Parts: sequence; structure tokens; C-alpha cells
Amino acid sequence: VPHHHVTDADIASFLARQLDAEALLAFTDRLAGCDECRELTARAPRDGSAAVALDEALGLGADAHVPELELHAFVDGTLDVSRRDDIEAHLASCAMCAAEVTDLRAFVAARAQAKPAFDWRYLLAAAAVLVLGVVLGQLWRTPSVTLVAQLADEGGPITLDSQGLVEGAGVLADQEQGRVRDALENGRLTIAPGLASPGGASGTLRGAADTPAPFALVSPVGTVVMGPQPVLQWTQVPGATRYVVTLQQEQTGALVTGPPVTAPTWTPDRPLDAGATYAWQVAATLDGVEQLSPAPPAPPARFRVLPTTDAERLAQLPASHLVRGVAYANAGLLDEAEREFTALAAANPGSALVEQLLQQVRTARSAPAP
Repeated sequence: VPHHHVTDADIASFLARQLDAEALLAFTDRLAGCDECRELTARAPRDGSAAVALDEALGLGADAHVPELELHAFVDGTLDVSRRDDIEAHLASCAMCAAEVTDLRAFVAARAQAKPAFDWRYLLAAAAVLVLGVVLGQLWRTPSVTLVAQLADEGGPITLDSQGLVEGAGVLADQEQGRVRDALENGRLTIAPGLASPGGASGTLRGAADTPAPFALVSPVGTVVMGPQPVLQWTQVPGATRYVVTLQQEQTGALVTGPPVTAPTWTPDRPLDAGATYAWQVAATLDGVEQLSPAPPAPPARFRVLPTTDAERLAQLPASHLVRGVAYANAGLLDEAEREFTALAAANPGSALVEQLLQQVRTARSAPAP
């Protein structure tokens, strides 16, 4: 009698729980006794909890235990002698697999006593379905779960396991949880495009300067800011008598000029436009001469004000340096993200993962603007 291999339709019907008892018996017997059928099944496209159970039964990427379908064939008596000897040797040293064989035999025996006229091989097929988790939605053996990543955090440890489960990060939206999972598993951040001037193009808010500026802008530079009245900071110029800050709203061209100040910091007295990008310069007066920073022909520093809805959403994040760092980086809040990852690095000294995340944020400022 020619042997018929399983087909894509057989696999699809099995996963959809549409096989009757006879077809189910034929399907499981083919998988138990035919390497080619198991290979065809392993290559077939599928998803869902039933597919997870089937993969476990086939022994795909799992542990060192005997695959479920081979246990079925072992109890059924259809295994070849050499493989049966291998499984018997394994059962002698593996209490988990031995217990499954005992449970499977007990299941078949109990059902056979209750319905003696029923073909005991059909009972094995039903037992196999239970083992695969298609009827009861669970497996006799839980797949092994391993720890992929763990970090100490503000609110306690945050972990990622081999099934993709993130614990300790609090309640997050699906997208935010996905970004946290990506950071833990791959050391990868999704960062908003940088705010460096496109292609390094030059341009100034104020007139030309003959000499380089003796000071530098500190923040915000090449980043997004959380609130509409950010604190602007630059380095001190020894002997400077005053500083004047000038901002230009890039979308409208409107200028905002601050009053003269003596300290190297200034906060706008009125809110800036939410969602808008600003270029800014500082003019320092030293010995009666005005020096600009950035000095022409270098382009002015730039920052963007976070939209109000984004600011409200980020304000609800849980107490976690990792979660906030990932979310801030995604929003382009590079200063805030760097602070969070710096704190996370202090809590996890020597962590290559955290250092990788921190370095991505520090590099983002030099990325060209879109």
C-alpha cells in the first residue's frame, strides 16, 4: 500500500480542529512514523497556540525531552526497535517523560474500560490531541522558558524571557512595550530623526563674525524639549558683561529675543509654539565686543518643542529609567533619554546592553535632519 504524506490541507485542518477521529488518527500516525511528514509539517506556514503545541510535539527548537508524537508512537507500539530502545533509555533517566508515558497509558486504559467496544487506537489519537493542546488549549509539558535579559531599575528588576514576555515595566501600550522588548532583546532604540542642520548647511540668525566664538551652547541642541519654556544654557565667558539670546521659529520665521542676562542661562518668559522647531544663538559682550555662538559660518543650534498630546502621554509613563529612556528616545527627547540611560547605567555597572543604548542616544544628535 503506497504511503501518503501529510499535505498542507491536512495541517491546516488539524490546526483548525476540523479533523474527525479517523482523519486525526491517520494524521498523528503519519507524523509519528514518517520523518518526511514531520519535515513537511515543520516547514508549513502556521501560527497561533495550536501551532505552538504542534511545534512542541514535533520537538522543534525545544528541549532534550522526547517529542510528544514519539511518545504517542511509543505507547502505540509503532516505533521501530532502535528508536524504542533509545526512548526506553531516556525514560530511565528522565522523570518528566516517564511520567507522561505513565499518564498517557493510564488515559488510554481508563477510556478503554469505560468504552470497551471503542478502538483503542482512536483513544491514542484523542490522547495525542490532548497532549498537543488543541482540544484543552494546553500542553502536558510546558515549554522551557529562559531569561533573555534582566536589568535593575528604579521600580525593581525588569526582565525579558525567551517567550518575549516583559515583566517589571508596568502597564504599557502595545507599541511602547514592543520598543522596550526590542531594547532588551536587541539593544536597539527607535529614535526620532536628529535636528542637526540638513547636510551641515550654514546659516546665521545674526550677522557675520570675524573670529570663532569663545564659548559654546550646551542645551537644548539637536533635540526635542518636553515643555514650551525650556531652559537654554551655554558655557560661561570669563569677563562677559551680558548675554542676549535670539530664537527663530523655523516654520514662520518669527524672532524671539530675550533681555540681556549676566548668567549663562535663560528661560523664555512666554511659551514657545508646541510642535515647532527653533534655531537659536547667543551673543556675548566681552570688552565691548559682541561674540556669537554658534559663530558664523556654522549653522545655529536647533531644538523642537514636543507637541502637547505627546507631552501628556509621556507624563504618564511608569517609574522606570528603561521605559522612560526608550520612550524619550522615540520622541526625540535626547537630553531626557540620556539622563535616564545614565541613571540606568549607574544601577547596572558594566552592562554592555545599557552602554549600547546610551551610545545610540549620544550619537543621534549628529544625525542629519530630515
